[in-house]
Amino acid sequence: MHEAKDSVNCLAVNKWQIVTGSVDRCIRIYDIRKGQLTEDFVGFPITSISLSIDAQCVLVGCQDSTIRLFDALTGDLLNKFSGHKNTTYRVDSTLMNYDAHVVSGSEDSDLSVLIWDLVRGGTEALICLSHSLNGPAFSARLTNSTEPVSGLARAAASASASAGSLFVHSISPHPKECRLLTAAGDYIWLWSSETEESTT
Repeated sequence: MHEAKDSVNCLAVNKWQIVTGSVDRCIRIYDIRKGQLTEDFVGFPITSISLSIDAQCVLVGCQDSTIRLFDALTGDLLNKFSGHKNTTYRVDSTLMNYDAHVVSGSEDSDLSVLIWDLVRGGTEALICLSHSLNGPAFSARLTNSTEPVSGLARAAASASASAGSLFVHSISPHPKECRLLTAAGDYIWLWSSETEESTT
């Protein structure tokens, strides 16, 4: 697999596919069963790739501060998500474990993590998890919601970090539970809807 014309920044795999995103602005989907390659030009350097549970959709984060949801089969653009900053570095964006929400880090100096509704998309995130000198805080439009993602925001982790050049670059949702790991520099936060105690 040497089709990429520049660095491969990210990849996602399932039982029969390998999906890569590259600085050369292309998504490549390798079908292992059929030995076929599908290539799509996105137009901007790609920093993150995530597959939906059914592998029908590919979530692509790019260095134009926009996350795009594509139909994996047709290549059609299904939705866009913005409001975060990603213009210079590799910043993770991914689907949460139940495929209902999109979550992303950001190059913003407030150490923010944004969460969008998968179907609504748009420029305004439902929730912004923010890490500050006094510990993380959050703001949510769905403060009375019973959705798992709102509960996740309400159970903020306790930590301290210096702002400045730090930004949230890595994100990893729990495969089954409503929990989320975020990382900025040499700090790690655990966000959970099931407990109010978290580890840094």
